[in-house]
Amino acid sequence: MQQRPVIPKNWKGVEGGFENAVMLLKQKKLHEAILVLQEILEFSHTEAKVWHLLGRIQQVQRLHDEAIHSFQEARRYYKQKQSKQRSAPISLRLAKLLMLQGDAVAAHTMLEELLFLEPDNIELQDIKIEWQGI
Repeated sequence: MQQRPVIPKNWKGVEGGFENAVMLLKQKKLHEAILVLQEILEFSHTEAKVWHLLGRIQQVQRLHDEAIHSFQEARRYYKQKQSKQRSAPISLRLAKLLMLQGDAVAAHTMLEELLFLEPDNIELQDIKIEWQGI
């Protein structure tokens, strides 16, 4: 079983650490910025923006293999975040259920999302016409 690292008393969190790394970067203290970013990743490995900034610094330092790895990690975690944001279920059955429960706004919103994904779907178009009076 892997032990979690002990969080130091001076830990500023992801945002505080990231801001600190950006400040160091602006001061052209690349090595120190990398150390701060690596510390953040030690405690919060899935921070895409941290991986991305680390990759940019590594690229400037011509650490190409490390930069590629960092950019790949950034891409992976950006994708994970996007898929979580889109994970709310949408279906015609759920839209109809919402309408039956009296939540017309949510039903219409879900129907619009379905029509966006399938604009040529005749069934969805018919339901939209039917629901316009409701």
